[in-house]
Amino acid sequence: MVGHSGCGKSTIVGLILRYYDQQAGTLTIDGVPVRDLNIEWLRNTVGVVTQEPVLFAASIEENIRMGNEHVTEREMIQACTAANAHQFITKLPRGYKTVIGRGGIQLSGGQKQKLAIARALVRNPKILLLDEATSALDTESEVAVQRALDQAREGRTTLIVAHRLSTVRSADRIIVFSHGEIAEMGTHSQLMSLPDGVYRRLVHAQEIGEADDEFIDEGNLSKFHNLPEGTSHCRCGAPIHDNSWSGMARFCDNLWSNIFGKSVVGSLNFLSSTQVAAQNRAALKVLKGISRKYVLQALSAIDAGEVSRTTTLNSIWFVLLGIVTGLSTFASGTLFGWVGEKMSMRLRIAVFTVGDDTRCWGSVLI
Repeated sequence: MVGHSGCGKSTIVGLILRYYDQQAGTLTIDGVPVRDLNIEWLRNTVGVVTQEPVLFAASIEENIRMGNEHVTEREMIQACTAANAHQFITKLPRGYKTVIGRGGIQLSGGQKQKLAIARALVRNPKILLLDEATSALDTESEVAVQRALDQAREGRTTLIVAHRLSTVRSADRIIVFSHGEIAEMGTHSQLMSLPDGVYRRLVHAQEIGEADDEFIDEGNLSKFHNLPEGTSHCRCGAPIHDNSWSGMARFCDNLWSNIFGKSVVGSLNFLSSTQVAAQNRAALKVLKGISRKYVLQALSAIDAGEVSRTTTLNSIWFVLLGIVTGLSTFASGTLFGWVGEKMSMRLRIAVFTVGDDTRCWGSVLI
């Protein structure tokens, strides 16, 4: 099943497992309405592998037995081998007895998916539901998990909710959803033969996206050189086919220093005022500590007139300290925020401008 996000692909999986019932129409398995089937039997017959598998803070063996508590060790190894998981499990310190932590935190995304596949296979399900099982993985992990899924599909009915259309080209039947309805149905070659088909447009759109990614990843990087000190604007010329990551690294270092160096120079007056305000705050804290000594001296005086006079002076002094402290706090906070905002804006503008010119990673204007 393929289609845009929100078109109802994952909803079909929930309906098959009877997480909820449909409001209209009839959903059948081998001609029998799902509502007439025993829920426990149904969910024991169906194996599910989701995009984010749920693993428990237990050993690998215990997690796999969640799929079938009566599975033997031999059957467990067979399921893990079919899921392409046995090899990495045996390399762990305690093998199948290794505790993987809450949510499988000690495993990579691909390893967690393989365990989820193995857990589904130990049930020997007649129906296997794969709900975008590889969409959250990197390319290398996706290839390994996809290989495991191809092995797991043998001998059973498999329903795949696909994110990448390349994973369903060999499917016996592809169902294309559009706005919650089935728009097209057929094999890959049949759907691609439709001149203005939904599936055909999806495939072409994904191929264009992959081509763009390939261009960015493997395209020619211009050879960057050190920027002269004080440079505020640079633009690459014709693309150079000699890739130089070290040159690019030097360019980025110089770009970083130029962005922050020029930003600080351009905002020097505001930055100086901010520093003065911050220094005033620090000095005022020292003065407050010194002033407390005079308060204690005033309270320990014997003459009532002296106590009244010193108390009045101390009160006036603390009011002035409070006013100056408030102004310094407001000024330092406001000015620091303003300077930080300007520096961040210049950095973002420079970074976004780099990618404007596809010939040579664009220009940088600081």
